[in-house]
Amino acid sequence: MKKWNSTGNWKPIDGDLVNSMIGSNQIAPLEKSHWPAWASAQTQSIYIFGPDQENPLTVPGSTARVVAGLLTERYDSKDLKPHNYNFYLVAITTGGQYYMS
Repeated sequence: MKKWNSTGNWKPIDGDLVNSMIGSNQIAPLEKSHWPAWASAQTQSIYIFGPDQENPLTVPGSTARVVAGLLTERYDSKDLKPHNYNFYLVAITTGGQYYMS
């Protein structure tokens, strides 16, 4: 079981973005037309990872079930290392709401 640290600030996310990937153990690009509003003009790509159900991602100290991850690639020419990568967790609550780390 992989454990990931995350911030305490989780944002609501549309579950339709990740539903097809849940439990797939696959990585797929997210079409730009489906990118969340927070994706800046500097975002180059977003990929969805749907871990298989036998090796789920977990968040220590949380009862929410992590169902997917979003990997983002951003390019910022002002940065010393211009290619930036971030991994966000997507969890579903017991009430069925989706949140992104």
